Amino acid sequence: MKNLVMVVGIAVLAVAGWRWHSSADVALKGSQLVTDRLWIDHLPKDAREKFDVFAVVTREKLCFFENRSRWQMAMDVCRYQLVGGELRTVFPQTETNEIYKVAAAPCSTNGFDYCLEMSGGTHGARKYYSMKSWVIRTGSPGPIDAQIDSITP
Repeated sequence: MKNLVMVVGIAVLAVAGWRWHSSADVALKGSQLVTDRLWIDHLPKDAREKFDVFAVVTREKLCFFENRSRWQMAMDVCRYQLVGGELRTVFPQTETNEIYKVAAAPCSTNGFDYCLEMSGGTHGARKYYSMKSWVIRTGSPGPIDAQIDSITP
């Protein structure tokens, strides 16, 4: 399981490491718990079980919707604007826009520390979960790898 989560984290970091230069300045307001954190819809029971991963990386101004198992993955990357409880996304590949209502809060569901509910849009799950240690710190791969290593069920 440790390797599976590491692969997920590396995939997110690889894309986040690729700098997206944009002429528009994207504002980030409110809902800070949603950002710079790995979210999953559930812990997979085996290497072939698929699960959803979601992340909003403020430094890169990108968000990620990923459906994956240990052996297969599909990911959509988007630009975003987070205003209060609303995540406004632009998917450059398809040139589509989607708006999600997001609400994150501390919880103790299935051993997780945080719960995220999303509505609207067509990507990802409607409920995600995260742990306190699943923080994404961009810019320095060493600490990020160490944090991803600590993500175990």
